[in-house]
Amino acid sequence: MHGATQTLQQEADRHRTLAIERDKLLQEIRRLPGFERFLLPKDFSQLRTSAHSGPVVILNAAERRCDALIVLADVDHVIHVPLPGFDFQWAARLQNTLRALLGHARITCFDDRKGKLATGGGGNWESLLSTLWNGIVKPVLDALAFSVRAVMSL
Repeated sequence: MHGATQTLQQEADRHRTLAIERDKLLQEIRRLPGFERFLLPKDFSQLRTSAHSGPVVILNAAERRCDALIVLADVDHVIHVPLPGFDFQWAARLQNTLRALLGHARITCFDDRKGKLATGGGGNWESLLSTLWNGIVKPVLDALAFSVRAVMSL
């Protein structure tokens, strides 16, 4: 048992040493011009500049819930849109459905005459797209319409 404890202690010491070394390297990198925020989350002003051409929507799918976060260039806060009924398991099911539909589509060739891909049969795209529309897209667009009206009335 003593040997196992010593091995665990050595492993913990190694992790601590590596963490300290990592922090020192990050500090050194952040002293370089242009790398001041290396591996740090973007601050809100940086996120806002990303929205110069239109809204940026970030989906957060967690185990128990999902939310959309909307960033607009001319709004000084994030717009939070709860997405009730949408959670990580729901997202995983939709991902599996999408994979199955893409597998069934079997893109076979490019049809130059029509300018579009020729596909094989089947799948229930309508159901998938309807689910995405009702669960995510419509609530986000509803929030954007409300937000745009509110901002324009200021």
